[in-house]
Amino acid sequence: MKKIYLFCALLLAAGCTSRLDLRSGEPESLLVLNARLRTDESWHRVEVYMSKLRETSCEYVDDAEVDVYINGSLSCQAHTYTYETFPARPANDYHQMFKYGFQAGYYFNAELGEGDEIRIVATRGELQASAQVTVPGAVELLAVDTVTVKQNPYFDGSDALECTLKLKDVQGEDNWMRLLLDYHIEEVSHHNSAPDTLRMITTMYNLPMYFDDDLNLRGGFHSSREQSALNETALNLPLVTNKYCIFTDDGFKDSEYKALVYLKSNSFYIPLPHPDYDMSFTSSVTFRLLTFNRDEYLFYQAYTNAITNGTLSAGTTSQILFEPVTFPSNVDGGLGFVCVESASSISLDFSREIGSRPKPCGR
Repeated sequence: MKKIYLFCALLLAAGCTSRLDLRSGEPESLLVLNARLRTDESWHRVEVYMSKLRETSCEYVDDAEVDVYINGSLSCQAHTYTYETFPARPANDYHQMFKYGFQAGYYFNAELGEGDEIRIVATRGELQASAQVTVPGAVELLAVDTVTVKQNPYFDGSDALECTLKLKDVQGEDNWMRLLLDYHIEEVSHHNSAPDTLRMITTMYNLPMYFDDDLNLRGGFHSSREQSALNETALNLPLVTNKYCIFTDDGFKDSEYKALVYLKSNSFYIPLPHPDYDMSFTSSVTFRLLTFNRDEYLFYQAYTNAITNGTLSAGTTSQILFEPVTFPSNVDGGLGFVCVESASSISLDFSREIGSRPKPCGR
């Protein structure tokens, strides 16, 4: 009997030390191809990396050949650029956000329209990775009405800009969307003895929006207030909130819909008067509604889950074991994700003249 127990213990020990076969049968190195294309942009960036099976990070490569096909025909090749050589670089040096935000990658110039078939092929030596996507129809952003309110459901101590957005769904199709907000600022100085001088141009991308009370924009995620309530308890269970404002048209299929969004008024930049001269200050907020396919919607969902559960941060939590995250990949012959988004946008412009401060005595 003791021999039987010993034999069983040996079997269990062997079972406990068995190793997982990770990515068995895949090549040692793979090309990683990523691109996010948009119809409201003419220059598009493609990222190409090298992924190695036994390493935890990817290596950026700048010697690949990247071909772009539109509707079955070779349209162009994507090339690498620096900030100084990029053809679409602004003509002045005041656009600092562009300079510091310029990212390495392969760029190509093309106008994309609804229904276009886009295929990107990256080749490096014997390795090749490709992906094909179709430009979807755009859910339209028809109008935005705004009013400043003293009270709102999300925060205290600050006026809020209440925005009512009117959306029009694409008929007869399932649609997946993302809502973004950008803030653009231009500041011009007016001198008596010199021409007007441009002092600053900048754009703040993805300004915070508050939309949890809108069931469609929430998109089935938890509200931030539910997360705040949970944070006050002893439970360490992060809820998944709609960090990227992604949603479907399930609540307004084939019809129009009015969504409600709040913005913090103190999020907008207001320059101080200059002591020696007057200024004019122009700013605008732009709502962008991006329509994409289901795969990209699932990609954003996976990314949101990964951030919430600590997968993409310095630390990890135990929830990873109970809620594994799978990132979609639509790249043949490699890894990565290529997507295309149809954009509809509306901008609201604000202008303001700012007088100079009173000059001190003796000047």
